[in-house]
Amino acid sequence: MSKYLSILGSFILLALLSSACINEQSENSSLDISFEEVEAVYHENTPPLSAEDYADMTAYATVLFENRAHMIDQSATEEVQKWFIRYYIQREEFQEEWDLEEIIQLAEDRYIYENAWRMYAKEAYDVQVSDDMIDQQAHYNIQVYEQNTPALIEGMSQGMDKDLEEFLMEFDRDHAERTVIWQRLIPKLLEESEHETAENMNGVHLREQFDQEVEEYLEEMGEISFMDTNDHMH
Repeated sequence: MSKYLSILGSFILLALLSSACINEQSENSSLDISFEEVEAVYHENTPPLSAEDYADMTAYATVLFENRAHMIDQSATEEVQKWFIRYYIQREEFQEEWDLEEIIQLAEDRYIYENAWRMYAKEAYDVQVSDDMIDQQAHYNIQVYEQNTPALIEGMSQGMDKDLEEFLMEFDRDHAERTVIWQRLIPKLLEESEHETAENMNGVHLREQFDQEVEEYLEEMGEISFMDTNDHMH
């Protein structure tokens, strides 16, 4: 499966982050949709690394990227850096055989994909979200993690010299945005799929359907270079 079919497992917010909003929707639905399946969770095979390990990897990845930032379009530098750090950590976690140039390519491609993902949701399904909606989701994420912060989030925030709120409101804001978009996209996808068989009316199928549409959208644009990688995205 293409690495672009979903967001990096180790970095996506848990399904419970959006459950408060999603449960209200599902209670009013006659369809048995497992919305939790739509939100990826921390990869079950993630190595047992400590917060200190993640802090060290994050700090080192930041330096590596800064030394190569001249290779990146300046208008995209901040977002590409996010994905460079995430992919660098994934390489270290799972012993991926990516060199630094490949990680930069992965990060640039992912930046393009994420922009296309949002654009397609807006153009094809009229799904738009406001800054206030994203802020609300990010604040909810902060409340969830305040008492029990995963080593990954604790370490990455330390490696960037940010507190939990700064990390989730700034660096990880794109994941909060994606959660909010999905909450509004699911009803649209259900409406489009009303004639599908019952087995196809579930979160996983709808997610795969939408991601396939985004890939076709990208291919039409001719903007992305796919790399043959075996990563841990879900």
